[in-house]
Amino acid sequence: MIKRVTIIYFTGTGSTEKIACSIKEHFEQSGISVQCDKLHAQVPLTKEPDGFLIVLFPVHACRAPKPVEDHIASFSSVKNGHGAVLSVSGGGEISPNTASRNKVKSLLRRKGYAIDYEDMFIMPSNWAYPTPPQVSKWLLNTYEKKCGQTVNRILAGENRQLKTRWIDHLLAGFGRLEHVGASRFAARFRVASSCNLCGWCEANCPVGNISMAFEKLQFGNHCIMCMNCLYGCPRKAIKPSSMKWCVLKEGYSLDYPLESFDEKAYREVEPLLKGYLLSGVKTYLKQLI
Repeated sequence: MIKRVTIIYFTGTGSTEKIACSIKEHFEQSGISVQCDKLHAQVPLTKEPDGFLIVLFPVHACRAPKPVEDHIASFSSVKNGHGAVLSVSGGGEISPNTASRNKVKSLLRRKGYAIDYEDMFIMPSNWAYPTPPQVSKWLLNTYEKKCGQTVNRILAGENRQLKTRWIDHLLAGFGRLEHVGASRFAARFRVASSCNLCGWCEANCPVGNISMAFEKLQFGNHCIMCMNCLYGCPRKAIKPSSMKWCVLKEGYSLDYPLESFDEKAYREVEPLLKGYLLSGVKTYLKQLI
């Protein structure tokens, strides 16, 4: 029986944080004590995981972001630990995402955890291919229902192991190269004259890669391409000099009105769910009717 839960999560542009907060709330409504730890340069973690462990992260290059893997590698080993690994993407449980949790699961097993449950959440894409606004609206109106289902299944003792496509094993391995290449992404950023040195980007960079010196923004060599500074800058003053194709021209927003998602709403949005890139979203939303 689960009495305590630790949620460790990483978030860039905010969608994963919404899921973490909702999962925490659902556990607490069931009388479970929850420790919720955000991996962020400005938020030092002082406690070891306690109880059932949930690791939650957005998919970066077919795997977990580097801070997640590094943090788990620093864990103390436990005896007979249990946990769940939850990933978040804009495309869902389709190739190349099916191996996105494998490295984290492997690291946790080495530390003494059995992985009882794994799953994929879908939130609006912040990378390269924008999610249609109407689809984004319904993803943001269904994630809390998905969180409730997940918590109920974990508390009921459901064992959920998802299949991995063999090609995705290879792609997740190559994704390690993104950890190296991404580190230089921010070093090529341009800062427009509209920047007023408000400090928002410095305070909100999850890996502490941005600083201010001599009345200028300074970008280090530890960027992980979370896109938070690009989309979140209040004056939209930060611009990429390379890989512009991966940045959404319209920006990124999680601000949509709350509405009830039902079969009628699904029928209205279904015609928009065409092509392979949205096939996982189609399956996901259909399951949440």
